[in-house]
Amino acid sequence: MVGNGAERAMEMARACMESQKAMHLAEEEVRNQLGDQLTVMLSYLPVVNEQGESVGVIQCCRDVSAEARMQGRYRKLLGLERVRAENLEREVEKRTRELTLALEEVTRLSRVDPLTGMLNRRAFTELAEQAIKVARRHRRSMGLLLVDIDFFKKVNDQYGHMIGDKILVATADAMRSAVRDSDPVARFGGEEFVILLTETERNAVKMVGERVRAYVAEIRNESGDGEIWPEPTVSLGMTVFPDHGDSLDELINHADKALYRAKETGRNRAIMYTPEDFTEETVSSSISRRPVLVVGSTHVDRFASELEPGYDLTGVDDDDKALELCERNEYEVIVADHADPQDSVEFLRRSQRHRPEALRILIIDNKDVFAEMRGASLARVDSFLLREEAVEHICPAIDDGLVRREQDRHRVMMKADSVRRLFSARLSELDAIIKERQIDFAYQPIVDPRTCEVIAYEALCRARHPIFRNPQVLFDAAIQSGQLWDLGRAAREVSIRALDKLPPHVKLFMNLHPGEVEDPELLNFRGSEFASRIVFEITERASIPDYVRFKDMISSLGELGYQFAIDDLGAGYAGLNAVALLSPEFIKIDMAMVRGINQAPHRAKLIRRIVDFANDIGIRLIAEGIETVEEAETITGLGCHLTQGYFYGRPERKIPGQS
Repeated sequence: MVGNGAERAMEMARACMESQKAMHLAEEEVRNQLGDQLTVMLSYLPVVNEQGESVGVIQCCRDVSAEARMQGRYRKLLGLERVRAENLEREVEKRTRELTLALEEVTRLSRVDPLTGMLNRRAFTELAEQAIKVARRHRRSMGLLLVDIDFFKKVNDQYGHMIGDKILVATADAMRSAVRDSDPVARFGGEEFVILLTETERNAVKMVGERVRAYVAEIRNESGDGEIWPEPTVSLGMTVFPDHGDSLDELINHADKALYRAKETGRNRAIMYTPEDFTEETVSSSISRRPVLVVGSTHVDRFASELEPGYDLTGVDDDDKALELCERNEYEVIVADHADPQDSVEFLRRSQRHRPEALRILIIDNKDVFAEMRGASLARVDSFLLREEAVEHICPAIDDGLVRREQDRHRVMMKADSVRRLFSARLSELDAIIKERQIDFAYQPIVDPRTCEVIAYEALCRARHPIFRNPQVLFDAAIQSGQLWDLGRAAREVSIRALDKLPPHVKLFMNLHPGEVEDPELLNFRGSEFASRIVFEITERASIPDYVRFKDMISSLGELGYQFAIDDLGAGYAGLNAVALLSPEFIKIDMAMVRGINQAPHRAKLIRRIVDFANDIGIRLIAEGIETVEEAETITGLGCHLTQGYFYGRPERKIPGQS
């Protein structure tokens, strides 16, 4: 023992002799004669003679190096665990703050109009009803203002939705500036707003109403971006609690009547409701009520009681009559509640061409939900409600759906006005294309590369109208307008005419969108007399939502003699999964895999594997997009059974076999 350790040992020995008590020195670092560092425990025991005098000290040394190392590791691990626990605690605190902020944001978004930042209808209703309870308890007066922007629909039509949105925001800001911070202001729907003036007497309500109107009239376009938009004005209807109603419904209903009177008498004015001036015979109160169409439901009366007073509900049993109403009226919500959910899906699909922007709600039973949802993607259903819970949840489903629709509109409608005009024009042209069969086909050969014999032709759809020259645009428009089945029927009717001109052994490949497989008329297609010569080509670029239903329909068509091809293998959603489930007679390899195959050994190996797979299960492989002799030779060498591309023949307008 050297240095400080030796000095401490001597001090301990002296202390032991002086006190005549045992002394212990734990975990001292020492080195032995070999130079090894050890951890030892030293003990000092006094030696006392018969006279009780200290005459010496016995020093005991015990090696505790192993225990010291173990305790050292334990302390280190304990320190690491303490640091880890502190880090975990900080992370939990961070995550808790993040979740709290996220929850606050979700709550805010569910209560706030996404465009103007005001309260939405639901949040205002909750707040106003609570304020009425307080006012009733303390016998206080308060006012309600219903505000509507004048000629707003004309502004939207003339200047577009982007300008309309700017006017809505500017109007909202002006109204907030005209009232106290404690007075709730909400967007009630469309161009309509509502203001609650707490603890405000009748005369003050009139004064605030005029101030709101004046503030809005002072709005100017000061954006400096060169856009021109009209200076807005508003009409107001005013009511006072409790003079004009003891509930929120009554106050809104009477304010609506006053607002309607302001519109009738010239707009840009504020009118206070007075019972003697307003009767049911002279005033209609439909301005603030959102139109809802319910088709085929036994719940209409109960829906109506749940949706009052903010919605104007129309119930219809007959689908054709409902479609006529859709054509004449701008329904914001369409609820389908047929006894057979498939009828509901079909009606929602047909209603798209008349009301493409409406919120669609499908009522379903809970006994076979997935079966009842078949085809719902084509009907563009927004929400599903179980029939047994429909009445209870119809109101929040509509409110939440309209909020989501409003948020989506502001994300997607950056070209809203032009998009709407284009959609309208496309819908008109699409109607003509379908009704007048304004469809042509180009036919491209599919050949056996070893004999160059034509074994089939693919019918490629070409609409005559310039807007729809691209078939993808044509079918996308049909899907958006709910006319995919109608277009598919027209296309099949025209393309099948080629079979009369083709040799009996030559097949005709017809493209079939997966959505068309749901068409019940497909099984009654006139081509059934030529079924053995028709191959339905299903593109892998479009998803197949319900493989079970899809496979059932494919099996039914197969029993009639039709054959099937999976198109664009390698460029779609499901790849070989679709092949395994549908068992087609043909697979077409996408041209992106074939193009330049003579210089792509990795793709060549992959195609070789696909050829082996096809041979194992008895499927014929077609390579698309071949344009050069090198590509043709490489594909033939890989064992592809059939080929297609400009090298073998370009698509021709005339029907094959015609002179």
